[in-house]
This record gives sequence, structure tokens and C-alpha cells, in this order.
Amino acid sequence: MFMRAMVLLVSVAVVPATLAAQAPTAVPKPGPEQKQLESFVGKWTYEGQAETSPYGPAGPLTSVETYEWLPGGFFLSHHFDMRQGGVEIKGLEVLGYDGRGKAYTTRAFDNFGNSSSWKATVKGSTWSWTGDSEVGGKPLHERCTTTFTGPDATRVLCEYSTDGAKWMKNFETRGKRTK
Repeated sequence: MFMRAMVLLVSVAVVPATLAAQAPTAVPKPGPEQKQLESFVGKWTYEGQAETSPYGPAGPLTSVETYEWLPGGFFLSHHFDMRQGGVEIKGLEVLGYDGRGKAYTTRAFDNFGNSSSWKATVKGSTWSWTGDSEVGGKPLHERCTTTFTGPDATRVLCEYSTDGAKWMKNFETRGKRTK
């Protein structure tokens, strides 16, 4: 009986102290880097022209894209539904800021099994993205420039390279925020 009372007493004293020591002192809050991603939030429509590329044939490009904050406000989810030269490309991307690497980063996946990892720098209203993708099972270097031409308007130019030296235009679009 005495032993049970001691175990109970130790449990009542030690367990709450241990739990209190493990509890976070403050919930992290997004910083100015995350706030800069706010310019993407909303539903966007894009129209433009695609050139023949590993993603598909040349032709008109249209896309409906939605950017939303994930819980906590540190990352954005980006759902895209694109038609490039008659080929439908749907996918998901997650955008955020890597504090250790001091860069904006993305990771994207599409309905063809392609995936990509990108980094971005920001100067004024222009985001310059560079990254490596795997398209059709083959490595591809890519770069895109997104320029906010107004609070609800963008221009996007994307290029690709198979060798990292010779760059070819993939597509150019203009986008407008609808919501």
C-alpha cells in the first residue's frame, strides 16, 4: 500500500512538470518573408501561348490556378488546372520560405508523374524562379519570371533547357486575379 502511494505521489508531481517542460513557450508566427507570398493568394486565370516543349505541343495556353494559405500561414498551396496546346496538366505545388537557405522554395507535382523543386528571388514586383524538374522521366532545367504588373495582374515567362546552356521558351502568359 505504501509503495502504491509513493508511485502515485511521484506520478502526480513528476508527470505535470515533465509535460510543462516540453510544451512550446510560444506559437511561431509567420514573418515578413511569408507575408510577401500574400501577393499570390486568390484565384487566377491565365491566357497565353505555349511553344513545343517537353510538357506538350505548341498552342494556346489557359490555366485556372488557386493559391491558398495552409494552416499556420507559413506555406501556400497552389492548385493548377492548365491546358497547354491541347494537353491538360493538373497539379499541386507548395510554396514557402526557407529561413536557413534564405530563399523562397517550391515543390510541385502533376498528373503525368512529373515533379519539380524550385528556388526564387524577389526584386520589387518580380519573382525569378529557377529549378530542376523531371519531365517524362528526363531531367530538365527551368526558369520562370513572374512579374506583378498590378495588384491583380501578372505576366509570366517560362523557359527550359536540357543542358543548362541553351534556353528555349516554354510559354508566356498574362494572368488576372478573379477572387
